[in-house]
Amino acid sequence: MEYNTLMLLPNHIPINSLSWGLGAIATGLFGLKSLRRYNKFHTELSRYLGWFGVVMSLAMLGYSLVAIFSTDVSTIKLSYLAAEAFLYIALIIQARVLWFVR
Repeated sequence: MEYNTLMLLPNHIPINSLSWGLGAIATGLFGLKSLRRYNKFHTELSRYLGWFGVVMSLAMLGYSLVAIFSTDVSTIKLSYLAAEAFLYIALIIQARVLWFVR
């Protein structure tokens, strides 16, 4: 049986990968906009929210991109482990945001 490790057909793409990918774009844009705002006004909250958006975007990309383009289990595991690390870092940054606004 011939098995292709590259997913090309739309019906082979997991639906949660598409939503994570769209979320990565949204949080990435939010993070970059917040970092630009921090460079302009130097507000601490913009800095923390910007870093959160960028790191969370990397985590979401780790969950979505590899699952769209590959079916190799070891590659997907490695991508998910990296995404979990970025997610944990994003949660630490978010705790800093909550500490800042309290």
